[in-house]
Amino acid sequence: MMNDTESNRTKIEAKADLTFTPYFKNEDFSWTMRGRYQMWTQKYSSQYIQQYEIPNGITSPTTDNALSSMSSGNSRSNGMSLSYTTHFAYKGRYMLDFTFRADSKSSFGPKNKWAYFPSVSLRYNVSDEKFFEPIKKAVSMLGIRASWGRTANPPQGESIFYNSWNTSAGSYGRGNQLYTVATLSGLKLDDLKVENTDAYNIGLNLGLFNDLIEID
Repeated sequence: MMNDTESNRTKIEAKADLTFTPYFKNEDFSWTMRGRYQMWTQKYSSQYIQQYEIPNGITSPTTDNALSSMSSGNSRSNGMSLSYTTHFAYKGRYMLDFTFRADSKSSFGPKNKWAYFPSVSLRYNVSDEKFFEPIKKAVSMLGIRASWGRTANPPQGESIFYNSWNTSAGSYGRGNQLYTVATLSGLKLDDLKVENTDAYNIGLNLGLFNDLIEID
């Protein structure tokens, strides 16, 4: 018996970034913004064949023999993403970061073609304050930060928002009047959406003795 499998995967991806940093006369302010567009398409194909009654030493799949089983498959997925990221700082002491991303994938249901993921973070470098100078030889850096963001698990599979049927469940009838039995193997999920998860974080950065010891 001989098995032969072949598979091919092709992916095309494109990405474009636009970054803008405005000018401030007051150098205490700094602001950077970035916009990104990304798209991709991917195609996958495979085929499988199983044969038997093959002479010893013959491995070519084109040799005359008995066919045991054969199968093939094709799939395609597409996606698009838009994002905006901004970083604002005042005196390098107070910092704000904000990101907003919108994703669209072919695995999303037709009623929810886009998913949105915002996030925001704040940071305060306490060690840059004037009142901190008396202890800065011992505590060289102290920063406090907090953040919130949304992530998600996308739907798995490219066709689960369609009804799917199984036609290999058997047949019924007599003689030449045989009819294939079709059973429902997957329900249509046209309201399919991503599974959102919100994450929160509060922490600090501590540096001691000219950052000889760092705690995060």
